[in-house]
Parts: sequence; C-alpha cells; structure tokens
Amino acid sequence: MIDPDEVKSEAKKKENENFKFRTFLKCHADEDKLDRQFLRLHKELFADYDCSKCRNCTCKKKNTA
Repeated sequence: MIDPDEVKSEAKKKENENFKFRTFLKCHADEDKLDRQFLRLHKELFADYDCSKCRNCTCKKKNTA
C-alpha cells in the first residue's frame, strides 16, 4: 500500500496514463456494469481498512466540525 504522504506524487507520475484510461472508459465502457464493478472493488478493498489511520480526505473535514 502507498504511504498517504506519497499519494500525490505517485498520482502525478500516472496522470497521463490515468487520463487516457478515463477517456477510454467514457467511450467504451457500459456505465452500469462499471459502476457495479467499482462498488464491488470498493467494498472489497475498504472492508478491512481503517480510515482513521490516514484521515487525509474530505471525511476529516466533515467529522471535525
């Protein structure tokens, strides 16, 4: 897993590749099928993930008010 402090720099390295992939998906993917796949993957990946360890997201802004 990528250290939270390195996420921005790693994303920057893949920016062009990610743009091409998103463009491909917009033009070729079945939106409903893709949504189901992403939801399944999200649930699978975050089932054992403790967000309070990182808190480097918008969640912290909502929960600290």
